[in-house]
Amino acid sequence: GKPIDTDKLTIPEVEGFTFDGWYTDKTYNTEFDFTKPITSNTTVYAKWTAKDYEVSFITEHGDAPASQNVPYNGTAKDPGKLTAEGYTFDDWYTDDTYTKEFNFKTPITGNTKVYAKWEKNAPNTYALNVSGAFVYVDGVDVTAPAGDTTLQLEKDASVRLVADPDRMPSGMVFDRWT
Repeated sequence: GKPIDTDKLTIPEVEGFTFDGWYTDKTYNTEFDFTKPITSNTTVYAKWTAKDYEVSFITEHGDAPASQNVPYNGTAKDPGKLTAEGYTFDDWYTDDTYTKEFNFKTPITGNTKVYAKWEKNAPNTYALNVSGAFVYVDGVDVTAPAGDTTLQLEKDASVRLVADPDRMPSGMVFDRWT
């Protein structure tokens, strides 16, 4: 027998895999030596390794989870819910317009970006502007000396307004709060 001409071997392209050589055994322990003559029927085994693809997590709030290297047709691990002050995490999406939720069971076949969707929390404070009244917040008089009182109130604060006839325009009487 004579050695195999390796220039005439065609290695097919396999999507998502890298060709790693020819081996004499199914467990890929011994590389096949193409320089030795073939003297009997011989079986060689092609070794292929799945390519790794990067799955990166994009977020506008809080800390983004670390990227993951996922082998071709593998699945990314769900990094779980994120936290960020003032926001509630909704879920992971396939695009930055949040039209389709990302399914962590989907096989990865290329580099992938996953986007965190957030909902802004209701504010914890609210603005209150009052003219012509005494203002009591949680039982404490917070009336501004000049007449117009502007405050940032905590959510669920108790507010009591008492009309002040001295602060009403001449000839007017109290009708209602608006």
